[in-house]
Amino acid sequence: MVLKQDDFTEQAQEALSASQKLVAQMRHSQWDAEHL
Repeated sequence: MVLKQDDFTEQAQEALSASQKLVAQMRHSQWDAEHL
């Protein structure tokens, strides 16, 4: 199942973006629910 960014509210998109940045900063190889 592929999720499109447009399927989420603007607030949810911001949370996902922030969590992706956190994963990169922490140099984790996986992006999991705990990052949200």
